[in-house]
Formats: sequence, structure tokens, C-alpha cells
Amino acid sequence: MNNYNTRFFAKILLFGEYSILLGSDALSIPFRYFKARLQIINSMTSDLDTAKKSNLQIRAFYNYLKEKKSFNNILDLTAFHNDLDAGLYFQSMIPQNYGLGSSGALVAAIYHSYYKEKTEDNKLLCNILSEMEAFFHGCSSGIDPTTIYLNQTLIFDSNKKPLPVISPFADFNKNLGIFLIDTDVQCKTNHLVDDFLNTFTNESKPSAKAIELLELNNKCIEKFIEGNRLDFMQELGRLSIFQLENMQQFIPENIREFWQQGMENNELIMKICGSGGGGYMLAFASDRKRAIEYMKNIQCSFIDVRIN
Repeated sequence: MNNYNTRFFAKILLFGEYSILLGSDALSIPFRYFKARLQIINSMTSDLDTAKKSNLQIRAFYNYLKEKKSFNNILDLTAFHNDLDAGLYFQSMIPQNYGLGSSGALVAAIYHSYYKEKTEDNKLLCNILSEMEAFFHGCSSGIDPTTIYLNQTLIFDSNKKPLPVISPFADFNKNLGIFLIDTDVQCKTNHLVDDFLNTFTNESKPSAKAIELLELNNKCIEKFIEGNRLDFMQELGRLSIFQLENMQQFIPENIREFWQQGMENNELIMKICGSGGGGYMLAFASDRKRAIEYMKNIQCSFIDVRIN
């Protein structure tokens, strides 16, 4: 295995959860608070049972890739198999089933270690990583592993083409707060995707509510990239209300009152993070320091997100 010391970070999908299925844009950032890397089991491996379990899980992934003939031309599957026999495992601090790209990080790491010829075409890269990650979720947009692999803030257009974002983050983030709120609930993605499509599409066509969600999502991305904090918070508030009213099945019951109170108190504006249903929720505040004190006072478990 090459580059086994390369670290891969978590990711946060700021905007585009579910609406990307309808053709919206998406905005994704690397999140360097959590990291992971491929390792080989040795005498220094601290948690041998976890490492062996990881090795078995990666073997199942290897078998999936081997069965798909196209990956024989993309990845060095012989080297991959040899490393599995040598004790390959994924040493990861990224929480699973929390919407932070734990499977995307593994996909990015495997591609990085075993690609035969590196592609400079980011759209092709996204397609390759999407097909790889489908093993874990049934289907994948490729957004998570692409963001993690490139380690860049990216905007994905309706054709899933990833483009680096040039944004006035320094000025924009001077007072703006972005937080991950821990729901203390784990959740799988698959059934939630089906729930969303059943709720927001009619005969595979977007409903009126779906189009409204798509437009709200794209407006938030537009104002965020522009660095217009006032307009951004207004658009975000509209998206937050929409999700609370129309997507309650994606918001754990134990967080709904907190969601409502934060908005009414003008302290936090919340939205779904990733697939929702559990894991982390996203919260934004126009006054970062005040929001931190607010969450500490009510003993809310949160992580402060800083965009580089």
C-alpha cells in the first residue's frame, strides 16, 4: 500500500441534503476536526479487535469492487488484496452514521492508495467515487468522497460537477457561527432517501414542495458564497422553517423543541446536516460568541465549525 500515512478528514454538507436528488446545487466542506487513515495491523495496533473487524469490512468492499469489472482498469486490486492479507484496516475517528462522511473517507483513502492512473477530471473523479461509495449506501452522489479526497470546499452543480469555491470566508466568518449539534441518535441513510422521494416526488417528478426546497437551498448557497451575511441568514431562516414544517421525519424528536426555541430566541437557525434522522444537525448564528454561551447555558453538546 502506498501513502498509508495520508490522512483523510470528515466532511460537512452545508447545503444540498436531499435537494441534490432533485437537481439542486450542493455546497460541501472538508471538516478537519475528525480524521482517518489506512493502516496495516502490527504490534503497535492499540485496538486489535476493531482493526480486525475493519479488515473484514474492507474485504467485503474489495469483493464488491472486484465484481464490478470496470474497477479492474481503475484500481490495482491485486495490491489491494495483498494489503488486506497483510492486515489492512481503516483507523478512523470519524463518527459512523452521523452524516460526516465516514464511508466517503474510506472510499477516498482506497482510491488514493490504489488508483492506477490519477484523473485530473473532477467530474470523472466524482463519478468513480460515487460508484465506489454505492457499496455502502445503495446509491451515492459522490459528493462526500470527492470533497474528502480533494480536501477543498466545493460547490456541485446540478450535473454533480465539483468546482472549488472562491469565497470571502475571512470577512464572512468574522462573527458568523456554524455549529454541529449532537442529537445523540445514530441513523442509517437508505430508508430516509426512500422516505424523501416518496414525500417530495409524484411519479418520479418533483412536487411543488420539492421545487420550493430546491429554490431555498440554491438561494442559501448563492448568498453564502457571495458573503452577504444578512441576506444569507434571511434565506437560511426560510429554509429552516421549511424543513421543520415539511421534513420532521428527518429531525429527531428530541431536537425539534430546541430547533424552534433557537429560532424564536434569535440565537440559532438550524437545518438538517447530511441525511438527517440523527447524527449531527447544523446550526448557524449571526453572533458566534453569544450562540456559544447560549448553548453552554442549556448544556447543548456542540462542535464549533471553522471554515478555512
